[in-house]
Amino acid sequence: MGQTRPQEHTPNIVILVLDTARARNFSCYSHDRRTTPSIDSVAEEGTKFEEVTSVSPWTLPSHASLFTGVPPTIHRTNSLDSSLPDSLETLADYVNRHGYRTVGMANNPWFSSEFGLTRGFDEFHELFTLFGGDSYRSFVNILTDKSRSLPDRLDKLLSEQSVPSLIKNGMNAAYRQLDYRDDDGGKTAVSKSREIIGEDQPYLLFVNFLEPHLPYEPPESHRREFIPEHVSDAEVENVNQNAREYNVRNVEMDDADFDILERLYDAEIKYTDERIGEIVGALKQTGDWEDTMLFILGDHGENIGDHQLMSHNYSLHETLTKVPLITHFPKYLGMIADANSRVSTLDIPATVTDILPDVGGAGFEEVQVGTSLFDSDSRPIVAEYLNPVPPVEKMEERCENPEFDVSVYDRRLRAIYADGYKFVRGSDGTRALYDVVKDRDEAENVVNDNSEKSLELETRLDEWIERHERQSLEGSDGLVQENVEDKLEDLGYL
Repeated sequence: MGQTRPQEHTPNIVILVLDTARARNFSCYSHDRRTTPSIDSVAEEGTKFEEVTSVSPWTLPSHASLFTGVPPTIHRTNSLDSSLPDSLETLADYVNRHGYRTVGMANNPWFSSEFGLTRGFDEFHELFTLFGGDSYRSFVNILTDKSRSLPDRLDKLLSEQSVPSLIKNGMNAAYRQLDYRDDDGGKTAVSKSREIIGEDQPYLLFVNFLEPHLPYEPPESHRREFIPEHVSDAEVENVNQNAREYNVRNVEMDDADFDILERLYDAEIKYTDERIGEIVGALKQTGDWEDTMLFILGDHGENIGDHQLMSHNYSLHETLTKVPLITHFPKYLGMIADANSRVSTLDIPATVTDILPDVGGAGFEEVQVGTSLFDSDSRPIVAEYLNPVPPVEKMEERCENPEFDVSVYDRRLRAIYADGYKFVRGSDGTRALYDVVKDRDEAENVVNDNSEKSLELETRLDEWIERHERQSLEGSDGLVQENVEDKLEDLGYL
C-alpha cells in the first residue's frame, strides 16, 4: 500500500448503490435539475470523485466485481447461466472474519443465491417480490383507458395477456395500492437499515436501490416533479418504456419521448436520494456517523436515447460507465489521494482492506485488482461488456423491422482509459478512440486521427487482458428458478 495508508481501524461500512444511476443526472455532478440534495450534502462533508468508471454496464458483473475486487475477465459472472466462483472470497466474507455483522438488501433479481451475490452475508433481504415490467405497464394502460367501456377493457386484456400475466399483474396492482408499497423497496430498505444502524457490533450494510431502473415509475408524490405542465398525464403514461422494442426499432421515439423518460428517471433518483437522506440521518442520530465508511455510488449508468440506445445494453459509452461515487470517511478525510483522478468501482473493496487490520485467512487482500482510494495510482482502468444482454438471438426473434440489423449487438466490448483518452475495442473488429476530457459526449471517434495513441492504448489493453485472463475462473452453472427468470425478463434482461 502507499504511504497514505490510514491507521488500522474497524469502522462500520455502509454501501448504498443506486441501480442504473449515471453521474450526469446527479445535481452534485452539475445536472440542471436538483435531483440529489441529500447526496449533495454528503459530498460537501465528504469526498466526491469526479471521474469514476464502472467495471461493467450492467448489474450482475458490476456487483460481482464490487463484492470481490476482481474484474469480469476473472470472475466471469456475466450471464444467466453463470455464478460467482466458489474460490473467490467476497467482501461480506472478508469483513465477517473481522467480526462484522453483514446485512444486505435489494429488490433486483440478480441478487439471488443462484448467482452468488448474496454469499457471505449473515442476512440478505429481498425488499419485495413483485415487479412492474412492461406487461404491467400495458395492464395499467388498458385497465385505466376511459375511452373504452369496462367490458371492452377486459376483453382487450384477455386478448393481449396470458392468464399467468393477468394474475401476476392483478396482484401487482393490488400490492402497489398499499401505501408502503408505492416504491421499489426504498421505504423498506430504510426501515430495515434502522434496525441495524446503532448496533454495538461493527456492521457492513449493503443496499441496492432499484428505483432508477426501468420502468421509470416514481411514486405519485414525485411522478410529475420534473414534468412540465404542458405535458399531459396521458403522454407521460403512454411513453414507450420497452427498451427491447426500441433497440430493435420496432417502435419509433423522438426527443420529446426521451425528455419525458429522463424527467421520470430524475424523479426516481430524487425519490431514492430522499431515502438515502433518511439512512444518513439515522447514522447521525445514533452517533454512528463519525465511525462509518460510507460509499454512495451507481453500479452502472443508463442510455435514455443516447447513442440510439435505451437501457444499459450493447455499449460502453460514458452514459453507462461513468457513475457517481461519493464517500464519507470522517476519520480519514485528509487521506484521500486525489478526488480528481480516474478511479474504478473495483477500488471500493481495496479501500476496505486498506482500513481493516490483517487477520489472515483466505487472502482477500492479495487478489484485489483495484487500488485503495487512499493511494495515488496512474494505472489504466478497464470496463468490460463480455456478452450481449439480452441475448442477440432473443432480440432477433423480437425484431419486426426488416431494415434493422440486430447483429450489430453481437459482440464483446472492452474499454481502457488512460491519459484523458478512452479506447474501445469490439470483438467484431470495431475500434474507437475518444478524448473524454474534451469530448464528454463521445461524439467524435478519433481512432484514425490519433493512430499513435490508439496503438498505445490497444497494446496496454492487450497486456491487461493477458495478465488477468491467466487468473480467469469459471463459476458453477446454476439452475435459475422460473420466478427469478420472470423478474429478469420484466426488467429487460432477457
